Amino acid sequence: MSGKPAFDPNDKVPQDDGQVSGAQAPTALSAPTSSVRKGDASTYPVVRVTRVDMRPNGNTMQIYCYLLNSSPESLVVDKMQLLGMTRRLQDDLRPNEAREYLVYSGPALLSDQQHQALLDYKTTGGDYFEAVYEIMYTYHQESKTYIIGDLRLIPPIRDVYG
Repeated sequence: MSGKPAFDPNDKVPQDDGQVSGAQAPTALSAPTSSVRKGDASTYPVVRVTRVDMRPNGNTMQIYCYLLNSSPESLVVDKMQLLGMTRRLQDDLRPNEAREYLVYSGPALLSDQQHQALLDYKTTGGDYFEAVYEIMYTYHQESKTYIIGDLRLIPPIRDVYG
């Protein structure tokens, strides 16, 4: 043993055709590259609510949202805050993947006092973002309750720790 590293990072890497190149071989542990630039909201990833599905059951109801990862990288959907309730989702969404999530289970809505919902998610590199949505209600005279017809994104996306 000579006390030197077994591999020198400046060593030439042989290519498949036997030629030697100065380029380093890619590693399986390379970190994914992100297109996010701090301070530039136009580069922040976006998770969109594409549909809201309300399921009333007497005096209670459940709300499901279809979430779409509109970004070119995988994201982790963290949590959604809606109607005073926080629902931890903790799920991966690949680029352009959409999935349905239960985001509220509780009493039927007797008022339209809450006007915003928050959706938190992060990149695989650990950058957290928050999307703010405006809650759009419809009143049902027969049941004297409100239902959520839509959640509309209020830009810009927030960089939570930026």
